[in-house]
Amino acid sequence: MKRRGAPGRAELVPTATEGTAGALPIEIGAGGVSVPVDQATLLTDLRALVHAARQRLASAANATHTHLCLQVGRRLLRDNLRAGRAAYGQQILATLSQELTAEFGAGFDYSSLTRMARFAEWMTDEQVFTALSTQLSWSHFVVLLPVKDPLARDFYAEMCRVERWDAARCGRRSAACCTSARPSRRSPRRSLRSSSASCARVR
Repeated sequence: MKRRGAPGRAELVPTATEGTAGALPIEIGAGGVSVPVDQATLLTDLRALVHAARQRLASAANATHTHLCLQVGRRLLRDNLRAGRAAYGQQILATLSQELTAEFGAGFDYSSLTRMARFAEWMTDEQVFTALSTQLSWSHFVVLLPVKDPLARDFYAEMCRVERWDAARCGRRSAACCTSARPSRRSPRRSLRSSSASCARVR
């Protein structure tokens, strides 16, 4: 305890270790009124702020990386280097991947560059890309690239966004469903609903 107040009218005030359990008394205003602070609640609130900020940073970093992959893919397509269709294209991609990897590290090997080019071929609608890239990671797009049917690929990308599937679940469901139910172009909504129902059984 510590003593506070004018001579003759001193009052005892609990110290930090003597206050209410889990609470720290602080003084507010000139009157010296002490009020307890709930440290558990304060810590919870601060943790929530940190987690929210980190989540925003992660989302921004993911969207930026995905946009970079799209831009790289589009630049490769300008020189017709998609997947190294010719021997000359393969040689160019191999050289580019070596140079980029040496300078920027992992993520720019030969296979990664070809995926970026395929991603650029797929993602031609800017509005669709903007909507998806804020919710899906680059890993989501990578697992969806093998889906050959464009309608099915778009459908599973949207399902990932709405249902918040992680990349692993997205890969399992798209792979399983594309082998069992392919969306029909004549009646896409009906077939996609059927496909979605079958997907629900895939974990």
